[in-house]
Amino acid sequence: MHISEKKKINKITIKTTKKMKEIKKFLDSIKESVEKSRPCGQFQIALSRYEAGDYAGAMRLVVGNQKWLLGEGIITEPLSGDAERYHENGQLIVKGSYANGKRVGKWERWHENGQMYAIGNYENGFEVGAWEYYYDNGQMSKKGNYENGVRVGLWEFYYKNGKLRYKGTYANGNQVGEWEFYYDNGELRKKIN
Repeated sequence: MHISEKKKINKITIKTTKKMKEIKKFLDSIKESVEKSRPCGQFQIALSRYEAGDYAGAMRLVVGNQKWLLGEGIITEPLSGDAERYHENGQLIVKGSYANGKRVGKWERWHENGQMYAIGNYENGFEVGAWEYYYDNGQMSKKGNYENGVRVGLWEFYYKNGKLRYKGTYANGNQVGEWEFYYDNGELRKKIN
């Protein structure tokens, strides 16, 4: 998996090479002037997770459509703190927080057009509580609850026009009980047990 994390450079520990130390010194010297002259500039950390749990990292500066690779290394500590990731067009993809390398608290995701995609909470890296998902037109696509990353309770799924598509209950991630299905005009189509 390859992701970009917008981070303050001093929030992430990277095993540094001599080249990276020189780059960091250079970045510190130009950061303020870059941010003032190019308000759209972003410092990004591109991360690739390995099975061992370590992250390979690449630091880059993005100004408009131009990207410069600034350094590479291995992140030796679990991610902690706030994180943001961006689409190629500069729109925010995801925003949330890490604690000891696991997602925690409120997380929000967006479509490339800027519309909300999902909103919910994590605990110890797993989805918990109420989650809502949206189509790129802003209409809700589904909503329901999670316990430790598994769907539980009532879930409702919607057509792109906002009308209820189907609904039913989950127990331990499995569909249980009666499920109702609807036409895109809102009329009940069928019930299944």
